[in-house]
Amino acid sequence: MFASSTEDLHHTHFLHLVLIRRLERGEEEEEEEEEEEEEEEEEEEEEEEEEEEEEEEEEEEEEEEE
Repeated sequence: MFASSTEDLHHTHFLHLVLIRRLERGEEEEEEEEEEEEEEEEEEEEEEEEEEEEEEEEEEEEEEEE
């Protein structure tokens, strides 16, 4: 019975380690996804700013032509 209890403890400890590692991986994946989303948002904002600048330049050119 003592050996069985020891084996059960080792097995339980191992399962806890596995679960902890899975949780850590899940958190790492969430952080990576958040970083990717932030980068995509920044890229979209930069593209919008560039488009606005181009539109302003076109408007200025049209005004100069008139």
